[in-house]
Amino acid sequence: MDNKKFYELGLYEKSMPNTLSFREKLETVKATGFDFLEISIDETDEKLSRLEWTKEERQQLVNDMFETGVPIRSMCLSGHRKYPFGSHDEATRARSLEIMEKAILVTSFGTSHKDTREKCLDVIENKVKEKYGQEKVERAYTSGIIRRIIEKREGIHIFDQKEGLEALKNKGYNEIITMSLHILGGIEYSKLDDSYGKVTEPLLKAEEDYLKIVNNEEFNNLEGNDAIVFMGHGTESAADSTYQKLQEEYIKAGKNNIFVATVEGEVTIEDIIEKLKTGNYKKILLKPFMIVAGDHAKNDMASDEEDSWKTMLKNEGYEVTALLKGMGEYEFIQDMFMDKLEKVYKNKN
Repeated sequence: MDNKKFYELGLYEKSMPNTLSFREKLETVKATGFDFLEISIDETDEKLSRLEWTKEERQQLVNDMFETGVPIRSMCLSGHRKYPFGSHDEATRARSLEIMEKAILVTSFGTSHKDTREKCLDVIENKVKEKYGQEKVERAYTSGIIRRIIEKREGIHIFDQKEGLEALKNKGYNEIITMSLHILGGIEYSKLDDSYGKVTEPLLKAEEDYLKIVNNEEFNNLEGNDAIVFMGHGTESAADSTYQKLQEEYIKAGKNNIFVATVEGEVTIEDIIEKLKTGNYKKILLKPFMIVAGDHAKNDMASDEEDSWKTMLKNEGYEVTALLKGMGEYEFIQDMFMDKLEKVYKNKN
């Protein structure tokens, strides 16, 4: 007689003591002769938090399955007992949908320079995919000019925010978080659409954001120079004051040899040159205060053109070194953006 089983029988995890670890539950399934484990996402905060597991936490569960030889074949999602779809309360219904589907649109101004795009924007995007799942993440650039250049030059179509939101919506996601990779809440940031879900804060928003920038040793390393001059983009909006606040924080920290100027904002390189003249500075390090080291950094800051910042400083008698390293290359900057995303993703704001 053929003893082959024509079915598999699983054990529901809630039939076991909640004090057991996942590893112990899997071992119990094996010891009692069941074929797989069914896990629970019920209405308790402890179970609902599993929907927010990190990549490392998910990987640990996979490792436990392989090592015990017991798979997880099914999940009982009963969290909707607490957040029912049919609730009369709009906020409760919204939460029920959020439990089911949530996606992320990584959004920046963009850059047509492939080298710095790969080192900065792509690195952050890949970190998001690793943590939250590749299928849940898309990218968007807000600059139409940059998107057209990339499509013509590389044959790659990059979404604008509206296209990215629609693409994720068409995949079935109900809440879409727009992860902003903008430095400040200027004109580009203000254009971001929050009708599908929340938009994360720009890099510089809270007091602690400024302090993280000012106190980071790697970012503010003089590298043998007497002073650093950061090149920010600048904006016509009130958010341009962000650069002045950052300068004030450097002064408060006693870092009077670090200066912040902008290409299109209130404080210009000419203003900084006048300040440099009041100090005993000979060697200047130029650095972009931009997420990528793109067109502004390569041409307006570091080129040998007559009107570049490098040339202007050299003409004043300074020895100038230009470092073409976008802020997105610094791990602590990447972490700041990731923390802002997690805050919104887990509804901590």
